[in-house]
Amino acid sequence: MNTRLLRTARQLVLPVVVSGLLSACFPYAAPYVHVEADQATPVLEFCRISGPQVGLSYERQGARIEVSIEPGALRRSKAAYVAVRLARGREVSVQGNATVQAADGTPLASVALQRTTEPLATRRPGSRPLPLPPGADQFEEIRFELRGMPAVGAPGVLLLPPITIDGVETSLPPIRFERRHYAGVAPVNC
Repeated sequence: MNTRLLRTARQLVLPVVVSGLLSACFPYAAPYVHVEADQATPVLEFCRISGPQVGLSYERQGARIEVSIEPGALRRSKAAYVAVRLARGREVSVQGNATVQAADGTPLASVALQRTTEPLATRRPGSRPLPLPPGADQFEEIRFELRGMPAVGAPGVLLLPPITIDGVETSLPPIRFERRHYAGVAPVNC
């Protein structure tokens, strides 16, 4: 009787434990580049619902503009970037360079914004395409990588040049950044 009870308990407990581990969170600690700016919505690292604030999002002229200065922080690019998501057929351009300043306003670097055609995410060979929500094919994302962005050590400010959408310039406020340490929990699957 005890052997039978033990076997049944194993059959019930093992699937519960495995499913709990696959949907659980785990402790996570790492340095990251914290960014903040006026009129911006924070973008979080893990599934965009938890973790450190590693990006910023703005809504301007019917477009969503996302900025991250930590390479790979949002798993979208190997470089710091500015991404503009908007309806297909609209025009986007950036004239001039970004400027990186120390926290006291001293200019540190001029950073070029280079339009890139690199795919946003690489899928495993043989994997099937992800299903898109209805209407998603009506939008595109245009990315500009920040070429020459210095490694972030001390706190500073990033000043982006105006972004032109369909001939209308829009400016973003200065982006303050600093390296911080994050300790918390991260989801296993997202």
